[in-house]
Amino acid sequence: MGIANLMHEGVYICCCGPNYETPAEARALSLLGADVAGMSTTAETIVAHHAGMKVLALSLVTSQEILDNDREEKVNHEDVLETSLQRVETMTSLITRVLAAL
Repeated sequence: MGIANLMHEGVYICCCGPNYETPAEARALSLLGADVAGMSTTAETIVAHHAGMKVLALSLVTSQEILDNDREEKVNHEDVLETSLQRVETMTSLITRVLAAL
């Protein structure tokens, strides 16, 4: 599939949103050990687990704000959407393969 370089395991920290983290917040989250931050996945996973469901979560990282501690510009929604659109085929293929393996 040729996406091994795109797949990583790390520490996901949940932020309640609906806004993106500021550069200062991203630096603080990095100092706390976060590799990525997101506004989804965590609440849904907790509820599903509480309901006795087995959970598999995949996240598409659409900005490098936590990994790029020198970044001073805020993440904007247009950049997030652009990155998401660039990865549609890759994510579709990955999800199809994961579901076939279950």
